[in-house]
Amino acid sequence: MEVGRATQTVEREYLNLIARCGTEFDILLKTPEEQLRGATGAKIADGILRMRRGEVAIEPGYDGEYGKVRLFGGAETPAPAGDQQLSLF
Repeated sequence: MEVGRATQTVEREYLNLIARCGTEFDILLKTPEEQLRGATGAKIADGILRMRRGEVAIEPGYDGEYGKVRLFGGAETPAPAGDQQLSLF
């Protein structure tokens, strides 16, 4: 969306997506691709679908620093296999 994370634009899009597709977990795990693409912009839908497929770059945290997950750009590091909950992160 080319704006900061804590902007009204992002909040409006988040609330719109929740209203149209359900809970965050539904959106991240269950909402059909066609419904996602109809409910939000292409880049947001692509990011959600990349998360589902584990096509993200994961930079682990260390020494009290949070890790980072990048949806676009950079080499992809698949999420750990075997535990669906871990695959969300």
